[in-house]
Amino acid sequence: MKNFLLFLLKKAKEFESSIYNLFPKSENFFFYLLAFGVLSIIQIPWGYGIDLHLGFDFSNLYLFHHCEFAKISPYLIPGGDCGDLLNRDMIYPPLLYWLFGWTKFFDFETAYLVWCLFMIAAMGFVLAAIFMKLKKKNIAAYNLLIPFLFFLQLPFVYAIERGNNDILIVLFWATSCFLYLYGFSFVAGIIVGLCCLLKIYPVFGAIVLGFIELRKNRLGSRFVIGGVLATLCGLLLLRDQSFVYFFDVLPQWSKSEVIRDVTAHSIRSIRLGDPWLPLLISIYLLYSWIKQDGLKEGSNVELNFFGSLAIMTYFSNTTNDYNLVTTYPLIFYSWMGMYSDDLKQAKFYAYTFFIGIVSILGYRFLWHNQVYNLAGLHVLFQIYWLFLFTRRASFG
Repeated sequence: MKNFLLFLLKKAKEFESSIYNLFPKSENFFFYLLAFGVLSIIQIPWGYGIDLHLGFDFSNLYLFHHCEFAKISPYLIPGGDCGDLLNRDMIYPPLLYWLFGWTKFFDFETAYLVWCLFMIAAMGFVLAAIFMKLKKKNIAAYNLLIPFLFFLQLPFVYAIERGNNDILIVLFWATSCFLYLYGFSFVAGIIVGLCCLLKIYPVFGAIVLGFIELRKNRLGSRFVIGGVLATLCGLLLLRDQSFVYFFDVLPQWSKSEVIRDVTAHSIRSIRLGDPWLPLLISIYLLYSWIKQDGLKEGSNVELNFFGSLAIMTYFSNTTNDYNLVTTYPLIFYSWMGMYSDDLKQAKFYAYTFFIGIVSILGYRFLWHNQVYNLAGLHVLFQIYWLFLFTRRASFG
């Protein structure tokens, strides 16, 4: 059995190399691949069924902010008392909940529209900031249609449909990256710490960045100290609600059933005969990003930040594909990398951009349709894409 697996691994690496060598710059190919991927939005469960409206996730926050019973604490009353469509209790951490206090000044339709426009503007800002930072001069104007198509792919359209709030993590994480690049490492760490208070899953990305930064000079230490202090201060300021959330709400939420379909991507959905396989993959994914071979040739700050952002939503049970907006900066970074003057780098990033399109942005009917369901294999292919970046120094 061992020899057979080694044989398969050898053949897989040979196939990978042969595919990799097919990818010089090929903008038209990628454009058509993304244009074809727009069709996948029909797989989104629009409106969450016949009786429920758009903005299903957004409505949970909105309704609690319009609920008289939730004024003291949103965690002490059942969701049904506040009119939640599926009687959901408040499932979001305290800091995220209070950031949506502005919704109390609007009716639902207006608030949802404002939030959708903010999501588009925030993602546009992040991608534009990456574009300006990398400054690839050899990108023709018509090729800018490619990042425009990012907004029409399933993850982002799905996030809009739900009124999802992961865009805050994308925006803050990217902001932290740029602050770090300009020498404000302590403030960058504070923002990462705040991300860990807004949601739980950024903790995984923070672990990766923390271990990478601790290997560096004083700049890295300041970053880690800022993150730890921000997290601790936030927990202290919201200690009563945080206590209820972490010891009551979160344990119940963590028992949610693992989603196994084409619109979810939890590592725990991978089932190949070994019940320990998802855990082993999770541990190795974290380890490979912490010990990535690319660090041997010098740390790439943008790639460390965008990679840690991309991997963070894969570790919990309830990871729907609207969460995959967190992969957008890394995919966009791959697209920009295609225009490197270094041919080896250009080919590598063209290859990772191709795998990112096929596994995350592109046409979902390749993985799930009425004939077959390859949802588990789909997730495994996404994990392969994430592993690619950790091997970049030895690739090609």
